[in-house]
Amino acid sequence: MIAPVVGPVRPRPGCRPAAELKFPNARQRLLVGRLALRQAKSVPILDDIKAYLERQQPNVLPKSPEGQAISYALSNWEGLVRYCEDGDLEIDNNGAERSLRGVAVGRKNWLLFGSDKGARTAAILTSFITTCKRLHMDPLAYLRDVFQRISAHPARRLEELLLDKWKTAQNATQNLPARSPRSQKPCQTPYVFTGRLRFCRKAGGLGEG
Repeated sequence: MIAPVVGPVRPRPGCRPAAELKFPNARQRLLVGRLALRQAKSVPILDDIKAYLERQQPNVLPKSPEGQAISYALSNWEGLVRYCEDGDLEIDNNGAERSLRGVAVGRKNWLLFGSDKGARTAAILTSFITTCKRLHMDPLAYLRDVFQRISAHPARRLEELLLDKWKTAQNATQNLPARSPRSQKPCQTPYVFTGRLRFCRKAGGLGEG
């Protein structure tokens, strides 16, 4: 038997894989600057970790806890380092995990969707409302504006109607400063999907559409 020799992964002195989080106002930087920061700080450390795992992999049993951990890390390496290729990507999926809490809490209320098409519709609407909350947007105002001009909007410019692009355009029209989603206060009058493609304001409990 080959004795496992895997020890703790030691980053370079003074560096951490999430070193970018130590920089003040990192989320307000331009995406190009954010990407350059990741390339300079995160990529060298990730390369060291990968090289270390590849050196240790032949020294451990494949079915041992250490061997399985190394194999799992290396097999998912492309996804792990993906955030270093695009400054618009988050370093983790905490935001997505938080957005799913509401679904987990209320899943007994919508356990059965009736059909695959119904489940797909519910997933789209849930994603839409969650994104509106994150961007501090009024979903009804967005839908009203988009429905009024979608027929005359050029197909090659449909990207302008994405939620974040639409909000940026609205802020520019109203001369409002753009704010980071994490710096915004929770929406005080969120909207709730009623199941009939209508939205109503939430007053105390769930509204009725």
